[in-house]
Amino acid sequence: MQGFVMRRVSTSLLLILQLLTKAASAQEDALRYQDRGNRAEGIKAKPVAGNSIELLAATIHDPENAVTPRDDLALAFFLDPSASPDSPKITVREIEYRTYYWLDRVTPASSWQPGATNVFRWPTQEVVSHLPRLQLANLGALVRLGDYPAPSSNERVAPADLSGSGRFAGNGPLLFTFRTRDHAKLTAAIYPEVSDTAVHRQEFPGQPGGRAFTVRWNPASIRAAPGRYRLRLSGYFTDTNDPILQTVDFYYAGSK
Repeated sequence: MQGFVMRRVSTSLLLILQLLTKAASAQEDALRYQDRGNRAEGIKAKPVAGNSIELLAATIHDPENAVTPRDDLALAFFLDPSASPDSPKITVREIEYRTYYWLDRVTPASSWQPGATNVFRWPTQEVVSHLPRLQLANLGALVRLGDYPAPSSNERVAPADLSGSGRFAGNGPLLFTFRTRDHAKLTAAIYPEVSDTAVHRQEFPGQPGGRAFTVRWNPASIRAAPGRYRLRLSGYFTDTNDPILQTVDFYYAGSK
């Protein structure tokens, strides 16, 4: 009798384990990176580092409106008046890899509007709310424009507000986040389109490879005029002396 009871218990435990395994597998499949109608979103395999330096995010920081969990998230950006409505290519990703969350291939409900603030919203219920290790403060957004749909040494972007409210921060500090392949020494400078005089400089004398770093510029501190600017990041890898040159063209919209 005792053996019979033990077999029944063992069978029940096995069935429970199988059910739990199937549930975990179904959850994993649901969270996998895939098409979700107006975007592709989910857990993606770790990207293979190919470029010597990569732009990870170009954002506008709004200190009064940090990213917090909501029923949905929102990304807002001002589109350069000269840009094509079809040009924005949005990517939202983790800066430091933890869950390998990724969102891209965004299709807006209506055409993006040049010379105006544009907003994209997506629900948290499908993926984000199921990832307890995903820190919203660790997300970066990149809106590529024009002929730069993939990582390049010459980027053109629209700095995005990823605070989640859908409100565009306008003249908040601009944050450009990069990662180099190996240890490097770098200098960042930002120039107006019509000038050779830098409005901002920042040194990175010993940047570890594989670690994200951020060029931070506060246009309001110098009352910068709205218009086109270029960030130029130059330097070399300290182990090989191989040169590094990355440019990022962007439009500073000011208060909107």
